[in-house]
Amino acid sequence: MLVLKQSELLLNLHPEVLMRDTVNVPPALKIRNDMRNLIEVVKIFDVEPFEAGEGDLFRFRVEITRDFNGGLLRGIVYRLETYRLQPTYPLLDGQPCEWSSDALLHVIDDNYDADSLSGHSVDEVLEKFQAALAARFG
Repeated sequence: MLVLKQSELLLNLHPEVLMRDTVNVPPALKIRNDMRNLIEVVKIFDVEPFEAGEGDLFRFRVEITRDFNGGLLRGIVYRLETYRLQPTYPLLDGQPCEWSSDALLHVIDDNYDADSLSGHSVDEVLEKFQAALAARFG
């Protein structure tokens, strides 16, 4: 089995030569010559908090992104969640500290698919998001 090491010889090889000469190397050890698509955040919108159900307050954020290939715009939906954090150390007489802290975190909301919230303009993505919100909350 061929093991790849960082060396001057490898730095001078072209990726196609490296890929050809490392056929028997496990996929995890191969050098990838493709890069993930980079995305740009075009706009960020915060939805006014609203009540749904029994006193639950929903707060959403929509990030509209575009990849650098010039593809469609996509909407990624985040939900603002509150977490109460309490340290477990140091213990005082075997008990955790009395104080706690509330943290607000944006969490991706899996109920909204970025592919279904895609379009050619910011307005089109926002219309799809508003329709999805209306379908879910009425």
